[in-house]
Amino acid sequence: MGSPYQIGSLRLEGDWTPHLKERGWQPLLSRSPDERYLCLVEWDTTENRPGFRIVLVDEKQQSVEVSRVILGCCESLTWGEGVIAWKAFPESEGTLVVPFNKPTI
Repeated sequence: MGSPYQIGSLRLEGDWTPHLKERGWQPLLSRSPDERYLCLVEWDTTENRPGFRIVLVDEKQQSVEVSRVILGCCESLTWGEGVIAWKAFPESEGTLVVPFNKPTI
């Protein structure tokens, strides 16, 4: 039996496409309701610990931001009011303010 957590290839097309290095992508993504942002999930298995980063593509600003490493295996991404919520195995969840570098008040 193989792992349910897979690695995928990524190919983006359009008027503007970000330059993303070849990474270990999870076949999981989410687009914001206004279609400004695209969130992708990349593996980060530093020190042989399962983890991931969320890559935020801002199509309006034509920029890319990468989150800190989150331990676990990402299972879902969901948009909320100004945040992206993530769930990971084993039993962890959290949110990231969008954009990632937005100052908190």
